[in-house]
Amino acid sequence: MRNTKGFIAVVGATVLATMTVGMPGANAIASKCLYPPSKAALSVGLSTTAPTAGQPVYVRGRLSYNNCGAAGGAITVRSGGKTIGARTTDSAGNYAVRFAPMTKTSVYAAGSFGGKPVKSRTIGVLVRTNLRATKAVAAKRCKVSVKGTILPVRKGLAVSVQRRVTKGKKFVGWETVATARTTAKGAYATTVSLPCNQKAGVSTYIAPTKTNAANRSTTITVTPKK
Repeated sequence: MRNTKGFIAVVGATVLATMTVGMPGANAIASKCLYPPSKAALSVGLSTTAPTAGQPVYVRGRLSYNNCGAAGGAITVRSGGKTIGARTTDSAGNYAVRFAPMTKTSVYAAGSFGGKPVKSRTIGVLVRTNLRATKAVAAKRCKVSVKGTILPVRKGLAVSVQRRVTKGKKFVGWETVATARTTAKGAYATTVSLPCNQKAGVSTYIAPTKTNAANRSTTITVTPKK
């Protein structure tokens, strides 16, 4: 009986040693995670599901084997058919790549473990149009000047200027008071009339396009004067 147990122990140690030698990076995870044999897994996710165009988002995930993080793995992240970053997994098997998408796209991660390729699922990135630097300035004669730019730059897109509507202290929606069209440089500007000497919350809104999701600017409080 002792000889049988000893034989099993030797075989088990031999198998484990063979696996460790044959797996690049296998010595970077606990030996208990290498047996029984399994498939490596590579996860992927986003720091935000709907980033604003031109603003950074992180693609991040984990390389694992038998639920243990695999350190030292070479990971490449691709978006729209292009490589956006290459990283080496940390001690817990984690990786992160920063990029700033401009339009709707998709991302996935790929690498290898034990000499075999491993790939994550592909996820979509819904990118909102960036209503950059929206400004609303109150002027005399109950006028408010509203202007800004969009990113990515597009000509001829409609930007709605809207006023915040309340009943008492309760917000009930937005009222469109003007529509401006973007120029070849993505700029828009218009002047609207609002009730005199009353505070108004003004923002701009752009509907979804073929390449970008809808978005709204921050709300600016103005008080038009007579």
